Amino acid sequence: VRRALHLLHRFWRETLGMGSRVESERSERALLSVPFVDYARGDGPSIGPGQDEEWTPEIISDEVGWVHNYRGLWGLDTHDPIGGERAPAGPKHDRDGSVRQSWHDPVGWAGLDKVYPPAKLPGEITLRLAEVQGEVEALTESIAENREAVRKLALDVEALRISEHTSTLHRQKTGTLEEEQEALQALKARRTELVETWQALDSYRQRVERGDEDEPAAHLRHEVHPEPPLPAQHRIMEIWAALSSAMLLLILLLLVLFQPEHWFWWLVGLGVVYGAVEATARR
Repeated sequence: VRRALHLLHRFWRETLGMGSRVESERSERALLSVPFVDYARGDGPSIGPGQDEEWTPEIISDEVGWVHNYRGLWGLDTHDPIGGERAPAGPKHDRDGSVRQSWHDPVGWAGLDKVYPPAKLPGEITLRLAEVQGEVEALTESIAENREAVRKLALDVEALRISEHTSTLHRQKTGTLEEEQEALQALKARRTELVETWQALDSYRQRVERGDEDEPAAHLRHEVHPEPPLPAQHRIMEIWAALSSAMLLLILLLLVLFQPEHWFWWLVGLGVVYGAVEATARR
């Protein structure tokens, strides 16, 4: 890639007389340089208790000067607009200088705001069971009352249907009956949901009493795992990866120089060939 770019800059500088050698070299370095590459595979050196490299934790707080006052980046600032290659910020501040949630709200940042402390969990489950049971009983009474009202309203509708001179009232009563039936069905559905919730809570309470522990990350909605190792690459894939970009730039340069007829279809054919070779090489 660097060689093809050098040829392109040489053509731009010597043939077209644009720019200077210093500017070309500087633009090449800026275009092809990579500040650092960060992987998330979880297979790097481990530091901590029981690992090859030990460490001693140092407690930091706002009273430590460099923690509170330094809001810069810990490394090179590439000014990447999407932040992909910019150096990380410190433990307290984000890249934009704002305070991290992990600093001012570590419990919420870890997703533990919604989790009861283990010592309080059995008692809280018991209280919740009582609350749900109370709601079920209250709904059971409401369902009985509404069912009785719906049945009486249905009697009125049936009687008005038989009558010959009450069509308007019959339509009104029929509409009211349909609304009351929907409300009664909603109450029954809500009661079923509460019964299911009570049963789940009771089962959970039994698990807690037996000492069955959940997974440590069970409270997380999006658990992050290390990236899987990359599959072994075939030799032909390595050769294609090394040559494809340079070949593509060279072919595009030739198309610009010679400007063949039907250049658009040349580009389409080039894309098709590259796609086919890429798909074949990755098999």
